[in-house]
Amino acid sequence: MKVFWLTILFLLCPATVAVAQSSSVKENKIYVIGKVVRPAEVDLESGMTLTRAIAAVGGTLPKAATISVYRRIPGTARLDVFRIKLSDLKKGKIEDRLLQPLDIIEVLPRKRNKNAGCVFSDWRIPAADFRK
Repeated sequence: MKVFWLTILFLLCPATVAVAQSSSVKENKIYVIGKVVRPAEVDLESGMTLTRAIAAVGGTLPKAATISVYRRIPGTARLDVFRIKLSDLKKGKIEDRLLQPLDIIEVLPRKRNKNAGCVFSDWRIPAADFRK
């Protein structure tokens, strides 16, 4: 299977994700970004869960509140997004999700300053060739 890098631009004002293709990549990775100690690309181990991935990057920062997981929908260029309250995950109120290759985990802060303007983050993350 031919695989390409994606550059995802997060525009955090109106929650927009733009996707663009580039070069080749390893498929057995996940990406943990946002309010974590060391945002990083992480090797996906068998049975790896959301909490294990966050622990692998040193845990969350004090202002962390919500987790968004972006997952590619097979055979399309679309991403599925699910959001989890960090407090619910810590208290065991919800199931700790299993991760899949190329998942992107973004840990978000409690509050966003509405007057601060937009925040832009440019992340290079891999995804399979969507031109099937």
